[in-house]
Amino acid sequence: MAKPRVIFWFRTDLRLLDSPALKAALNLKAEAFWPIWTWDPHYVLGVRVGLNRWQFLFVVYSYILS
Repeated sequence: MAKPRVIFWFRTDLRLLDSPALKAALNLKAEAFWPIWTWDPHYVLGVRVGLNRWQFLFVVYSYILS
């Protein structure tokens, strides 16, 4: 059986260590794995997000870029 190809969309967070969905996706032992995350304008501009949440997103985003 062919190995799956997985696109994992981080929609509103970048939880890397405690995401059940991410863990399930990685357990598939996929042939290819593409993590996708973007700054969703609706989320950024339309949802009230606290300072701690923004700080978490920026810290994780910076970690991923390095």
